[in-house]
Amino acid sequence: MSTSPFASSIGPWLMSWFLITLLYGMGLLQTWLYFHWYSKDHWWLKTLVIVLLLMESLQLGTFSADTYITVINHFGDIPYLTVLTWMHCTQLIAGYFSAVLVQMYFSYVIYVLNGKKLWPFTVPIVITALLDIAAGLALTVKISTTGISLGIVEFTALAQTKVLFDLQITSTLVCDILITAALYITLRKKRTNIQDSNGRVYRMVTSTDTMLQMLMVHAVNRGVLTVITSALSLILFVKFPGTLYFYLGLLPNSKLYMNSMLATLNSRQYVSKVSRGPNGWNSIRLPNSSDQRAVDEIELSNSDTSTTRKANFAADMI
Repeated sequence: MSTSPFASSIGPWLMSWFLITLLYGMGLLQTWLYFHWYSKDHWWLKTLVIVLLLMESLQLGTFSADTYITVINHFGDIPYLTVLTWMHCTQLIAGYFSAVLVQMYFSYVIYVLNGKKLWPFTVPIVITALLDIAAGLALTVKISTTGISLGIVEFTALAQTKVLFDLQITSTLVCDILITAALYITLRKKRTNIQDSNGRVYRMVTSTDTMLQMLMVHAVNRGVLTVITSALSLILFVKFPGTLYFYLGLLPNSKLYMNSMLATLNSRQYVSKVSRGPNGWNSIRLPNSSDQRAVDEIELSNSDTSTTRKANFAADMI
């Protein structure tokens, strides 16, 4: 029987399918919770969640069908592993579109939080997101027109698509890092500071600051998993050419995008409740008693309405 470099990839293939099925189930639960808890959200935000769910359903459905045909119908047929089907291309496109939807959503959030300024964050994020989807579509078209999958004998297709795949996954990785860094930096700048008579600056711990602190944690957590899977996909693609090991990072990536976005949307009530605390706000004590009295005279809840409004917007959107 002829062998194929993909023969050792059935394991990673099935592991990838198992992972994305679990993540999809988590996404279904979070989608139900979202519409149950936030039925009064903006119509465009609810539409985005629906479209995202449809894309992920399409991705899982086509990949599951492709898995069944390959593993069950063609059990033991190693050469069939190199056959490209329309389902393979469809699940790739659905995953790419899911990723770019979430990336564009967070770019809009960052755009508003920065006073609707395009630089220095929004434009680079949008460029890398568009480069991500463009490279993904070009990659899919490339392997479709050749009529073969990535595991063709002598790696012909692999050589033809390596540049496009590297560009696509690198764009995803860079975009994730930019989004995470932009959210963290933007929210950090919104924290309340006050200056005493000696010119010393102290950070006030108000309910808004507590909310911003929690949102910064959410922003970092949101980006960590997608960055890890993007990096893993790139490493496995380079380390094990001509196999499907890179599926372990590539396929769960879009499901993690969906779950990270829904998790941040569904945690808004919790963030808002915790940030208020038992007294509504707290402050740190200054070292000088006269400075402390001056600070006590400030009504912190109205100290910076612009920052509060933006923090509330961030809590509503992320």
